[in-house]
Amino acid sequence: MGPQLENGYTQIANLVLEDLAKACLSGPQYQLVFVVLRKTWGDCERDIDGSALRDGDGRPIKKQWAHIGTQEFADITGMAKSTVIRGLQALVDMGILVTRPSEGRRPAAYRYQKYADRWQTVGHKCNLFAVADERPQTNVVVADERPQAGQVPTDQKESADSVAHQIPQDPLLVAGQRPQTPLLVAHQIPQNGQDVSGSSPDTTNGDFMDSHQIPQTDPLIIRNKDLNKLSKETAHDDDKEGPPSLEELHERYSPQQQEAIKRYWTMIRRTRKGNRLAMSVVQAWMDKWSTFPPELVIQAMKLHIEKYPNRREEYTHGIIRGLKRDMEGARGNNGTGATRPGKLPASIDRSKFVYAGDADA
Repeated sequence: MGPQLENGYTQIANLVLEDLAKACLSGPQYQLVFVVLRKTWGDCERDIDGSALRDGDGRPIKKQWAHIGTQEFADITGMAKSTVIRGLQALVDMGILVTRPSEGRRPAAYRYQKYADRWQTVGHKCNLFAVADERPQTNVVVADERPQAGQVPTDQKESADSVAHQIPQDPLLVAGQRPQTPLLVAHQIPQNGQDVSGSSPDTTNGDFMDSHQIPQTDPLIIRNKDLNKLSKETAHDDDKEGPPSLEELHERYSPQQQEAIKRYWTMIRRTRKGNRLAMSVVQAWMDKWSTFPPELVIQAMKLHIEKYPNRREEYTHGIIRGLKRDMEGARGNNGTGATRPGKLPASIDRSKFVYAGDADA
């Protein structure tokens, strides 16, 4: 027998559900909110004998506060206690949940703040590395009425500044786009192996592109980030300047290496619950690995993809450090008699690396 109203129900106003839909919280945060709603509005105040207290009209009096311990949250949601604690703190900081301290042996009490205008969620947006919607869509072409490359809007003064604003400074920023051709929406169905811009998929060289230029089959969609509101569960650093820019990737890595980087982070995304990965995580690790030679980073990513597809990016960091130690040992210690370890992987070119002391050799 499925769920029945006779076995209990939670009466929620439609406006409450609409406010929650606009809040765009993380998955764990929504789970915690639902638990609080179930334990408050889904239950009623009870007398000493366990019977429900009723108002003058005979209706049960719903609970406003519920004492819920961390372990109870974890048991209901299936989350770890550390995740529960971080999620509750974030919801309290945003004002979506209101809490009272524990009383003796009773855990802290929580209630839902039904007045959304009291929430502190200004600027809070969905900032996750999301999976592209791969369901079949109607093949609709939407023309982009923005001025094309090199054109000056008629409602603006013809000046050097306005012309410079219309011409991209970096041709890689419009990879896959042909001038004078309307852009197609990301949901358009690819035809005969072509991407939505009319060029073959490999013309992008693995660049991180704007969502308007990514074909439907691309596994990643990059969205604008609001790093100040990222969950503490996914923020690994204090950098607030946003994800790594296209210029940084182009300067450090070749097009082939950028394609390998994209495949790697696509695999890492699958290790996350819900296949979601915050862009700040990508930025933090790419910044950390920028201290290593690019060839070494790419080799470690390929080894991770081939041999350890279920491990997270921390394992890649260990691979990079191990390869670096092997490389330094293989090059010796400049005549000090240090023992050389075993051979390096054949795919690594020793001539690409220069370490301290080698310049004088």
